[in-house]
Amino acid sequence: MHPIIRVGPTSDITLQNLSIVGENPSATYHGLPWVGEEGIKLESTHDVIISNVTTNNTFGDGLMFDQASGKGPCEDITVNNLSINNTGRQGVTLASVENSTLNGVHIGLTAQSGWDFESDSAAGSGNITVNNASGRGVHISEPLFGPITFNNPDVAAGHILMINAAAASGQPVTFNGGTILLRIYDNGFPPAGITVEGPGNLTFNNVKIGNVRNHHAKPHGASWIATGGAHITFDNSTPTGPAGSNDATSTVTFEK
Repeated sequence: MHPIIRVGPTSDITLQNLSIVGENPSATYHGLPWVGEEGIKLESTHDVIISNVTTNNTFGDGLMFDQASGKGPCEDITVNNLSINNTGRQGVTLASVENSTLNGVHIGLTAQSGWDFESDSAAGSGNITVNNASGRGVHISEPLFGPITFNNPDVAAGHILMINAAAASGQPVTFNGGTILLRIYDNGFPPAGITVEGPGNLTFNNVKIGNVRNHHAKPHGASWIATGGAHITFDNSTPTGPAGSNDATSTVTFEK
């Protein structure tokens, strides 16, 4: 399986006014090789504009930023108005991308998380700003080479995870405004709706943090957990669900 649109390594590309359609309307995960069918995959490409694009029914991610063998990251990418519906893996995977801004990315049904910072090559990303976006959870596990900022997010039925090399990098990950609704149940891994494992810095400023509504069950499982030197700050953003915890090496701060 191959991406429906693959770009790179190259530069100065515009993808505009496109409707991309795969053959996985159930948004079911099928494993290899099916997950290789991204809607759009950029490899070691810079100075790209993606505008007014829709991806539907892909076996893989809706949009993926990666690097070609022996090449560098994607850089200087601007996304304006991208809708991702029904993916067999993630909505957007930021495996290797720097100095980029994504505006108005709305992610519907996905088999896994909405936003995923990971790669098989442990390449990593940094200096990313995401404005007015939606999706099911944000998972950050690869090295960070600069801050990650989500402004006015709309996250539902997923987790906020900062683990592995991402947490070890110490780069700040910040959510400003918007709404994050965690799942009703959190058992096993991840142990909490918001998890930082390692010396990462995760901050929520003026974010409404609660749980997805369920008329048959109350939320259970911790809203947050911080371990291994983690730092979580809730600034006017206290979760309404069950209280969390931190180990002796970590701090959780509530302001206002």
